Amino acid sequence: MLPDMDTKLKAILKSLEDVILPAIDPDKKLAMDQANIVVANIRMMLDQHDRQIHYLLAELRDYSQFLQELLAISQEGGDRSASEARELLDDIAPFLTVNLPLPEVLVDTLRRLKSVVDNQVQVFLENADQQVSADAGKLVIKYAKLQLLRERAWVAKAGFELEPEKIPSLDALLVNR
Repeated sequence: MLPDMDTKLKAILKSLEDVILPAIDPDKKLAMDQANIVVANIRMMLDQHDRQIHYLLAELRDYSQFLQELLAISQEGGDRSASEARELLDDIAPFLTVNLPLPEVLVDTLRRLKSVVDNQVQVFLENADQQVSADAGKLVIKYAKLQLLRERAWVAKAGFELEPEKIPSLDALLVNR
């Protein structure tokens, strides 16, 4: 299981609070202040990191509306900059209708989906005929390899991967296929 961002941030925060902060000499006020700023920022990241895409989409919608309203009042509606602005609005139009679920809803849905998949695999492996069981086993291997590759790409920058150049980029593994 790949540790999620909350787990990673909480582990870093615990290390800072339990080990690093107590080890800082109280006379080193700047170091203590900076360490406390890091702790505060990690707490803020814990509260906000899973809302970043929603924040960006909200900004995109608002600035798009802002630009549309600016263009509507423009006296020079046909100049080059207005034309480029309209092209940009056309380019970003698909993003304006994206309605992503909140992260906790997505996590819960994924958890339920994984449980159903696990149950189905178990049924096929235990109760199906030999060919169906073999086909199900092949699918398990196929998707396990994909998941493992995605997890390896997710943590590749930690420096533990022996041949990181052989792993596709995280972006390539996250885009819709």
